[in-house]
Amino acid sequence: MAKNAILMRRAAMLLWFLGFFNTFALHAQDAVERLAGDMAIRTLHSGVLLVRLESHDKKSALLEQLAESSDCDEKCRIRCKREADEIRAGRDRFNRAFMKAFSGHYHFSRVYFYYDRDHRALQSQGFGGRYFLDDSLRFMDAGPFSADSILLLVRDKTPGSAAEGWLLKQPDNQPLPPDFPYLTINNYKTLVNYFSDSDHVNKNCKYLVRKLNKTLVRYYSEAERRRQEATLLR
Repeated sequence: MAKNAILMRRAAMLLWFLGFFNTFALHAQDAVERLAGDMAIRTLHSGVLLVRLESHDKKSALLEQLAESSDCDEKCRIRCKREADEIRAGRDRFNRAFMKAFSGHYHFSRVYFYYDRDHRALQSQGFGGRYFLDDSLRFMDAGPFSADSILLLVRDKTPGSAAEGWLLKQPDNQPLPPDFPYLTINNYKTLVNYFSDSDHVNKNCKYLVRKLNKTLVRYYSEAERRRQEATLLR
C-alpha cells in the first residue's frame, strides 16, 4: 500500500510538472508570436505594402489552348475564347476597384501593386523593377525595396479555416502570427452587397480596404502601448 501511495504521489507530481511545462510553453509561444507581430506592424508602418494581385493567367491560357485543340469545334472555340475574355475582364474590373479603394481609404503605409505571376522575378531583383502597376494597370518602375521594409498582401486561406481572404505575409511568403490583421472576403457584409448592389465590386473593395486600414491602425496602437509599458518597467 505504501509503495502504491508513493507511486501515485510521483504520478501526480509528474502530471503537475507536465501541466506547468505546457502552460509555460504556451505562454512562451504567445510571447514570441506577439513580439513577431509587433515587429511586423512597425515594419509595415514605416515601410511598404506590396499587394499581390491575381492575374488568372493560367485559367485564361488553359481556355485559349483548349480553343486551339483539334477536339474543340467552332462552337467550342467561341465559348472558350468568350470565357477567357470574361476572366480577364473580371480580373481587371476587380483589380482597378481594389487599387482605387487603396488610393482613397488606405493610409497606414505606402502601397504598390503587382501580379502574382511576377512574384519570383520581382523577388529575385530585390523587389524592384518594371513589375509594378499604375492605376490603369500599366507596368511601371518602382523600388527596389529592402526585404526588411516590406510586407505582402496575398489572397490565401485565412488562419484556422478554409475561408478565402487577404493575408499579410513576410516577403519570403512566410505567414505572420495568426492574430495579425487579415481580411475574410466572403462575410455577411460582402455577401449582402453582392446580392443587393449592382456596383458590389467597388462597394466591397472599399469596405475591405477600410477594414484593413482600421485593423492595422488598432494593431499598431496596441503594439506601441506594449512597447511603452515595457519601457516603463525597465
